[in-house]
Amino acid sequence: MTKEVTISQIQTKIIKLPNRPEAMLAQDLAELYGVTTRVLNQAMKRNSERFPEDFMFQATEIERDLLISQNVMSKKSQTALPFLFTQMGANQLSSILKSKIAVQRSIQVMRAFSEMERKLQLPDFTNPAEAAIAWANEYKEKEKALIERDEAIKTKAWISSTREASTMGKLSGATRRLKRLEKESEEKEKTRHTFLELDEIPWLDDFFDINDNEVRYEIVHQLVAQGAAMNLSRLLVNNLSYHNQYAYNTKVIAAFRKRLENNPSFMEDFKIDKYTEIL
Repeated sequence: MTKEVTISQIQTKIIKLPNRPEAMLAQDLAELYGVTTRVLNQAMKRNSERFPEDFMFQATEIERDLLISQNVMSKKSQTALPFLFTQMGANQLSSILKSKIAVQRSIQVMRAFSEMERKLQLPDFTNPAEAAIAWANEYKEKEKALIERDEAIKTKAWISSTREASTMGKLSGATRRLKRLEKESEEKEKTRHTFLELDEIPWLDDFFDINDNEVRYEIVHQLVAQGAAMNLSRLLVNNLSYHNQYAYNTKVIAAFRKRLENNPSFMEDFKIDKYTEIL
């Protein structure tokens, strides 16, 4: 018949080393699970892949000496560096030992670890007044932290939106200034050019019947195409004159005439109907 063990008794075996998680010595777990320390360690080593660092760790020499100095383990009983198992490691051990007592005791071990963790987190309820004050203070700290976090999020969002609005405003302003400068530049450039309406071009009658609307459409299209070939902006190709009629750049007109003289038949096959809107 196995000896009954209470959760309080198990808790006295749970160790907290500096910078280590709470754990139990292999020898104490072996006693609880009804096996020898040697058998328990061998089972762990055969299944080492099931025991990562947060399940099990081996004490250093300094940690071993600390445990001996605190009478947690005797110097005679332990010459090698001992293994220690965390809550998850202790539970894993019970699954590989496959004994009924190990399964039963592992449940008690889990409860012992959980109870100890809860005690570390909760205030001491032996004094209700102190407990109430502790909970109130903790609640206030949490509430304060949440308020500060929310304010920080709002401030960050406000700064972000302000910066974005400022950036968009700067971009919009820069775009407007750029367009204005481009327009001013084109206006200045335009003053360096002269423009003539179709009816003001004296030599057109030598090539075309300019009273024919279809012919006029064709000429307009060819002038616009000629200006594009010369890399001139539309503003420098044709503009409304003081007669509210389109006038065309004399440089474009001269290039167009040269082209006609070199090849007077190049307009014969051109389709006119879709260019009426540019007159």
